[in-house]
Amino acid sequence: MDVDTNTNKLLLWCGILSGLAYIAIDLLASFLYPGYSLRGQAFSELFAIGSPTHRWVVPLFSLSIVLLFAFAVGVWRTAGARGLVRVLALMFAGSAVVGWLIWNVFPMHMRGAERTH
Repeated sequence: MDVDTNTNKLLLWCGILSGLAYIAIDLLASFLYPGYSLRGQAFSELFAIGSPTHRWVVPLFSLSIVLLFAFAVGVWRTAGARGLVRVLALMFAGSAVVGWLIWNVFPMHMRGAERTH
């Protein structure tokens, strides 16, 4: 196997790792957030400004987003001439960029908290 094949496999594995990280972080954060309800509260409250999990959830979810973006690169690199697969890769990359922006640039505030900016 050549270096490109190994790199592509690693990038494609990042998709699985991203999904697993997302689920694991979500579940762990929900257990560490006193009073948080998976049924009654939005997932975004785990990384809201002022939440007890904000400090470590944002960097961990950012890691999950980096893995998703790496997966998008892997899909693009292995797509060849298949245009629809390239569109799918762009959609994964777009999702990663939007997720990163929302969590890092436009965070929400906790329910009932006064806005800080």
